[in-house]
Amino acid sequence: MKTKFFTLIAICILCAGTSFAQWAEFPFDENVMDINENLQATASPAGLSFVEDAERGMVLEFDGEDGFITLGNSAYNHDAVSINVWFNWMVEEHVWWVRVFDFGEHIDNEPEDPRDVLFVTLFAWDAIQWNIHQGASMAPGTDSTLRTADPIELNTWHMLTTVHSANEAKLYLNAELVQAVTLEDVPPSSLTFVDLFIGKSNWPDALFQGRMDQLTIWDKALSEEEIAELFSPSSETFVRSEKRLDARIFAANGMIKVLLPETSSSASISVYNVLGSEVQRMVNVGSSTEFTGLQSGMYIVRVTDSANKVATQKVLIR
Repeated sequence: MKTKFFTLIAICILCAGTSFAQWAEFPFDENVMDINENLQATASPAGLSFVEDAERGMVLEFDGEDGFITLGNSAYNHDAVSINVWFNWMVEEHVWWVRVFDFGEHIDNEPEDPRDVLFVTLFAWDAIQWNIHQGASMAPGTDSTLRTADPIELNTWHMLTTVHSANEAKLYLNAELVQAVTLEDVPPSSLTFVDLFIGKSNWPDALFQGRMDQLTIWDKALSEEEIAELFSPSSETFVRSEKRLDARIFAANGMIKVLLPETSSSASISVYNVLGSEVQRMVNVGSSTEFTGLQSGMYIVRVTDSANKVATQKVLIR
């Protein structure tokens, strides 16, 4: 079982002298709270559950019938916004217009009044599409669409990143640039939203069915290098082998402690920061190991024993 040590405190991560601090971060390990306490979030009364995923540990599962999240209206009130989320679309057949997220105003019928709309959808034949629309949502206005050329693979994890500044929008999938478009002075803060949903549309479309993990929002435009760093931990530290190690990994008294099960005589342990950089490593470790001298922040611990069983865990040092 995965022990949870996330608390509601702000986290600031510095990498190579550049501020990489998230404005809002939702680990989706045991609740839908922003651990930075900048953004309100509310879970639907039903349709959401936290489950153990073979690749990403504890994640949030959407049932496709009732489950969604509502974010506070301040999510997009910045001169630039970057959103990053891991998602797994768990369906067996094509479903159009299902949302990863949708910021706009709840629509019961065709609107005639001006309104702004921004959403990422799983479009026809499983392509990913990002729409940014300023003005009447069913009439001419400032409209930008970014879309993957090929279908995405279903029932597998993907990292989605949207980067929106006043004069440019960029869509990334698995840290690869999908498309970039030029905007005519449309900063995020110029858009007005009433209903901001994760996993739900502002139109009467089907709800998202599958899993999400690690939703993060920045009040800046991420660079390609920073997005690549976000993707690195998934391939290096989150993906487990087919054999899972039941090690205990937790933070206590300013340190990270790892306890191996009795069936494991030795192991190699690496500690990564959230950008995927290895900060400490020990090999041929016995039954109990402690990592000290780490700064406050979030870390990812990977343990591999002599039988190639693997455990990964996100922990927070306060």
